[in-house]
Amino acid sequence: FISQNLQSNKESEFGRKVMSYLLEKVSDPITSRDAANELYMNHSYFCRLFKKTFGCSFEKYLLIYRLEKARLYLTTTTLTVTEIAFRLGFHSCSYFGKTFKERFHTTPLSYKKRAEQ
Repeated sequence: FISQNLQSNKESEFGRKVMSYLLEKVSDPITSRDAANELYMNHSYFCRLFKKTFGCSFEKYLLIYRLEKARLYLTTTTLTVTEIAFRLGFHSCSYFGKTFKERFHTTPLSYKKRAEQ
């Protein structure tokens, strides 16, 4: 029981550190290696712990995190779709649009217009 508790606390602390890092670096081109270095961790260990904690790879989680933030920005700001894409680290509007549509089954512009109604 004690070792389980220590392990869950460690994962929880890890999760908080990762989320803090993502919040700070969301607009930068970051990789799992960058995050591991930032947290002073071995890259391989970071990737295993990340998958265990978050249930997917760092890259997949980062994309979902950015898309969820984009959805929030589309409904709560007056930023254009292009401004949102670049603010969230997408370096191509077409890639942003494609991945947004895959996740939410609508384009970012349609989503924004629907939210404005």
